[in-house]
Amino acid sequence: MLASGCTLTVKSYPGPERPDSELSRIAVRSSGAAVIESVTIDSFSHGPLADIFQVLPGEHKFSLKFRFEDRSFCSSDSAICQPLMQYGTCRGSIITAPNRDYLVTIDNYYSLVIANVAAKGYYDLLERGDEPHVGSVHCRIEHTYDYL
Repeated sequence: MLASGCTLTVKSYPGPERPDSELSRIAVRSSGAAVIESVTIDSFSHGPLADIFQVLPGEHKFSLKFRFEDRSFCSSDSAICQPLMQYGTCRGSIITAPNRDYLVTIDNYYSLVIANVAAKGYYDLLERGDEPHVGSVHCRIEHTYDYL
């Protein structure tokens, strides 16, 4: 079960509410400078505050819209650097089982964006070994803007 500290869990399936034992939970987390602006799972779109999504077990398509400041070309003196703002989308799929937790992470290293899908909860350190391949995700930068 996912911890419920400072997280916002939202319903991302059609029909009436169901017990937790019948649902899967997909957590979305950003690390580094990448900021998630929106998440869409199947046809359910959510803003940047939601980070855990309850879904029915099965296969799901998702997309994450993100942004980050690209400082890869800046020298060590950041006072004279004008970073670029990069915008993009990660798209993927995930197969979930009932009463299980999954994690989609997005990170950036300079101007490279990397995402991962794992069979583990938001606060888990290790993946579960009984679900070795639960999904895939690919990211691309779509727009670049400077601050001027």
